[in-house]
Amino acid sequence: MTIKEKDFKSFAQVRPEVVELADRLLELGGVRDDEHFAFVRVGLIYRNQAFRECLLTGRAVSGTKDTYATYQMPNGKVYKVAVDISKEQLAEDVTLCVATYDIDEHIGIPC
Repeated sequence: MTIKEKDFKSFAQVRPEVVELADRLLELGGVRDDEHFAFVRVGLIYRNQAFRECLLTGRAVSGTKDTYATYQMPNGKVYKVAVDISKEQLAEDVTLCVATYDIDEHIGIPC
């Protein structure tokens, strides 16, 4: 895995491997009209009985699902799902771990 436990510490630094992961997921996942980059982080999301590395971006909508999580399955297929980040992080069974730092200024944000 590219993401390591130290990436979730409050004093964590943005590592080059994390930037590469984010750039790759951004390219693979495409960009939607309602997606914004005021909130861009990496993390681990629990899907299909395993944690997957994911890219989290802001979603400009009203309602509870305010974030997109983009992740890639082992077969190469990429998924982008809308999530309620606060609900996911507060779930009793941890389903989403988010790095403490924003990476918007480190990644190649598409125009």
